[in-house]
Amino acid sequence: MNVGDGSPEDNILEREIFFLKNEKYALKPEGTSSIARAAVTEKLLSREPSPLKFFYHSQCFRHERPQKNRYREFTQFGVEIINAFSEIYDIELVIMMEEFLRERLRLKVKLRLHYLSSKETRQR
Repeated sequence: MNVGDGSPEDNILEREIFFLKNEKYALKPEGTSSIARAAVTEKLLSREPSPLKFFYHSQCFRHERPQKNRYREFTQFGVEIINAFSEIYDIELVIMMEEFLRERLRLKVKLRLHYLSSKETRQR
């Protein structure tokens, strides 16, 4: 990704840049792009067995005016699986996050799943 290339990521950067005393500062708006960039620049897709699995915990920042109960600085916990071509990995992510919330954060969570389906499958 290059700043100014017109990509969707470029628009994100433009929205998230802070201006302070005629200087531009870009604070990390989220973690996913850093993981994707590392996988590409370090050539992990060719060096490591697939799928690649990552998790991260990071301070991130939003430039737009925060909504109620949202702040400019926030903590993001994320899990990414790259080069995975099965629904099993989606299930793995959901289970992993549910276990993390229960076991590590000691939160009482109730997992409710739903899926989007076609009209034909809803009639069965």
